[in-house]
Amino acid sequence: MFLVYIDESGENRFNDEENYVLNGIIINETEWKSAHLKILQLKNNFFSEAVTDKHEFHMEEIINKKGAYKIYDLATRMKLIKDLFDEISNMNLWAVSVILKKGKIRRRDDFDLQLWSYRYLHERLCWYMKELNKPILENNDCGQYAMMIIDSQDGAHDGTQDRILRGKIRENLINGTLYIPQNEYIIEDPLFTYSNWRSISQISDCVAYVVNKHFQERKHKKEEIKTTLEYAFDRIKDKYLRHPRFNTSSGYSLKIWP
Repeated sequence: MFLVYIDESGENRFNDEENYVLNGIIINETEWKSAHLKILQLKNNFFSEAVTDKHEFHMEEIINKKGAYKIYDLATRMKLIKDLFDEISNMNLWAVSVILKKGKIRRRDDFDLQLWSYRYLHERLCWYMKELNKPILENNDCGQYAMMIIDSQDGAHDGTQDRILRGKIRENLINGTLYIPQNEYIIEDPLFTYSNWRSISQISDCVAYVVNKHFQERKHKKEEIKTTLEYAFDRIKDKYLRHPRFNTSSGYSLKIWP
């Protein structure tokens, strides 16, 4: 089985002109524990106190010196980001990202950013799973399925927002999309969890943030932060599968719209 850890960067509503990014990190069930232990070791090496659930790799907090990172100076935090993305680059995982450029979307009254981002993500996950299953099927083994693990949308912890999102996801999986009329390998019911419990969810958060800033026209004012974020993107760009015929990730595993 493959696990797909999904997180976002930006607001999924039209309250600003910033990008909205939905990101998935795909990892086989045989690899997730190794990846988790590497992240835990990186935390133990970085933090000066015993690591708990509050010590989450959350990029917005690292960049803006919030939460568990408020006692660390800029150079120390930027080194952490570089160390983290060096580690991610060596992990056996893949990335898929959808970037919605809100500033270029004109018809906004009935446009559901969350629904469309998951449609685009669903298409790319289906393409990924076909590619990842090819060598498995060639060995006459049964194909492997993917389960989506999503950072909970419910700040109020009442389950309302998660139920709404689950309905949108099921609509995509059951009815299909323009390019994917039938779902083959994605388990239809996602698992909602809290990112502070899941190391790979934290990786997905960090990757979503870096991808968002890379494709944002307005870059960070601080040069050290800007160069660190570009370094981070450079370390993960090979994690995007390339189209088997056109040899590009653009539009295939890295979707920018419009």
